[in-house]
Amino acid sequence: MDYGRSKGADAVICGHTHLSMKMESDDITYYNTGCWTDMPSTYIVVDEFGNASLREDVYTPNYITEAVAS
Repeated sequence: MDYGRSKGADAVICGHTHLSMKMESDDITYYNTGCWTDMPSTYIVVDEFGNASLREDVYTPNYITEAVAS
């Protein structure tokens, strides 16, 4: 978050740590998308107004993991 803050960012978005999270401080928000190949699959949606939200999808089959396993 310090790096994003030093660049004047409102948010920092990272991913693939297998742990999704959202952390907020006074002036910056940190999002981690987690892992989209695990279940539940987690991802970030940014709307047309720039509002971001962390989402989970527990219903979509994990085609990538199935393909790698076969």
